[in-house]
Amino acid sequence: MHEALRAILGPIFESDFRPHSYGFRKGRCTMDAIAVMMPLFNTSSKHYYVIEGDIKGYFDAVQHRKLVSLLKRRIADKDLIALIWRFLKAGVMENGLFARSEAGVPQGAGVSPLLANVYLHEFDVWAEQQWDLSPSKRERRRAAGGGNYRLSRYADDFCVVSNDGIAGVRAAKAAITRFLADELHLELSDEKTTITHVNDGFDFLGFHIQRRRPEGRWVVHLRPTATGTARVKAKIKALTTRAWAWMEEYTRLTTLNALVRGWAEYYRHTSLQHDIKTVTDYTWHRYLRWLRKKHPASGPRALIQSKTRRIHGRHRWTAQIRQSGTTLETYQWLGTSQELRRGRYRQKGRLGFAHPYLDDARSVPLRAVWSPGFAPGPPSPRHRLSPHR
Repeated sequence: MHEALRAILGPIFESDFRPHSYGFRKGRCTMDAIAVMMPLFNTSSKHYYVIEGDIKGYFDAVQHRKLVSLLKRRIADKDLIALIWRFLKAGVMENGLFARSEAGVPQGAGVSPLLANVYLHEFDVWAEQQWDLSPSKRERRRAAGGGNYRLSRYADDFCVVSNDGIAGVRAAKAAITRFLADELHLELSDEKTTITHVNDGFDFLGFHIQRRRPEGRWVVHLRPTATGTARVKAKIKALTTRAWAWMEEYTRLTTLNALVRGWAEYYRHTSLQHDIKTVTDYTWHRYLRWLRKKHPASGPRALIQSKTRRIHGRHRWTAQIRQSGTTLETYQWLGTSQELRRGRYRQKGRLGFAHPYLDDARSVPLRAVWSPGFAPGPPSPRHRLSPHR
């Protein structure tokens, strides 16, 4: 039922959502939210200050009545609104005890990310009115000694980058705090909502972004966060303990490959190959330790000689298994150029993102093809839909 609601509401609200919202939207990903900021850190744009936004317990703090009032602006069907209200008020079971849900959206439900985006859409509209100016107005603001701002939001995580002075950035942070508190009843975390200079580096969506000058010129490095790297290493370590010594080598190596490859694919647009190599090297040594626990009579040199093979110029672990009279073989995946297509992430086209629910992007009206600084059209009509159709 949640998925049916998402299928009904998604196309409707997708026409309203703003271009700088990237989380849980069809055709968008975390790299889109990162890529829009990266050019702003160069020496021509000079957006060096970053407001890192962190909303306290966002999914538990959404006000039900406020959310329903926002839904009613677009949805007139009373049965559909009543169904959503019952979902919000269903309550939760924890340790065998029932607790009423006075606020928040059900985490893990299919429709929750969409409802969260509907709620924070008001923040997007406010930010657009404050900061999305035409190029000429932005230039005039800079000439007058002011600064410009750009929002990038992924669900409840957001960053605001600016080329204003520190006093103006602090005033902008205070304005964001007031708007979220007064209009949406949300509170920013004082400890985690900070103002950072890009030279000092900041974390966003699992990436660490920092402007450095290693060889005489300024460059912006995009790397995995230390937390993200430590987390994947902890998973690799957990999969190669003595407790898993009973498992077949083929199965264990296949599982490790899936984990490491998924992590490396997520970070394949980062700046340094060294970060990916660190994780694959760690996997190589952890797998060797696991083999020594599985074959205690064999030394490390014997295991390396018998269970590795040189592939694409690197010694890799290999494993075989017999299934239905056929021998299956796998080898350790490494983030080499043959296996991981690395490169700079390309932003979407000049007109931004086409509407994902329309087949032909060329037929989309101009105001529905989102691009920075667009002029919103007239209010859209409310839709009368029934969950029974």
